[in-house]
Amino acid sequence: MALVLYDNPVSSNALKARFGLTEMGLAYERRTVPFDQPRPDWYLAVNPVGGIPTLDDDGFVVAESSAILRYLAAREGRDDLYPTARDERARIDVFLDRWSLTFRPAFFRYEAPALGFVVGKGMGGGPPDPSALPEIAIAIARTLQLIESMIDANGTALGFTSLADIAAAPILYRTTHTGLDLEAYPKLRLWRDTICARPSFLAAEPVL
Repeated sequence: MALVLYDNPVSSNALKARFGLTEMGLAYERRTVPFDQPRPDWYLAVNPVGGIPTLDDDGFVVAESSAILRYLAAREGRDDLYPTARDERARIDVFLDRWSLTFRPAFFRYEAPALGFVVGKGMGGGPPDPSALPEIAIAIARTLQLIESMIDANGTALGFTSLADIAAAPILYRTTHTGLDLEAYPKLRLWRDTICARPSFLAAEPVL
């Protein structure tokens, strides 16, 4: 049985999983889950929490996008992306958690009004509010500068292409749609442009 990804084209977390699958050269079947909530019963039977995406590997179900990346890298023995050495793996794990808990929320603050986010409907669920953006850009500047100070200058997060880059790529790509100005963050901008130019990212069909 092929890998099955329960997916939605505009979900940044689903794009994260598609990027990982494509980067690892894995064939998979996509099944689209409606973005509107509540999610349909057939999907809740697969993932009771209802988050998008979910991966089904011949009956073994993995939810949460970063967990999916870790699972696939271990499954495929991709220690270039997720090293087996404890110290190197810990660096990636720390980054993945920091991205989800600290860095990602800052970007979301800007995305929500820029792209008309509505709870239960997602991006595009309502009209954008561009008037809110200048103030938010100032409010998140400290976090963006923190990211700038922590990432490598070679266009990757940690000095080599890893799960850290795959996890961040969809949100970095989304800045090209929100108009978030990264001029003051040259390493962050290079990171975005480098990772989002990878053939595997483009093949993952980024939408938003």
